Amino acid sequence: MIGGLSVLSPPRDSYDAIKRCPEDYICMDVIYRWFIDPAKTVAGPALKGRIRALTFQHTGVNDRYLKLLRLFVFRPIKDVEIPHSSDDRYYLVSSSPIYDDGTYCISVDPIASGMQLKNVAKRNDEYYCFDHQLLH
Repeated sequence: MIGGLSVLSPPRDSYDAIKRCPEDYICMDVIYRWFIDPAKTVAGPALKGRIRALTFQHTGVNDRYLKLLRLFVFRPIKDVEIPHSSDDRYYLVSSSPIYDDGTYCISVDPIASGMQLKNVAKRNDEYYCFDHQLLH
């Protein structure tokens, strides 16, 4: 399921840091655990039940932005070298809200991830954008 995309409801329990930065250190990446409830799988194996996904982040995510997220890209955790528990099965590769122009924008190529999409635009910042209605 490398790069499989799933449209999910907003994270209810948001995230919790599983490896916090030690006191008196400057840490640029912290591992966060996200809890996400799937609504629809659009590529890759079907995802059911609450998804526990890990990701590296430079900073936390504010609650307002969390509530806007609708599209999540997962990769099996076994493909990523990251400390994890046996219940952690996925790595969160990318996520996106529906932007004001009606698009999703993600950091991985959705077509290479198995999605059958037309009119995918690659922005200068290397993000791939497409009309969110193509997934519904």
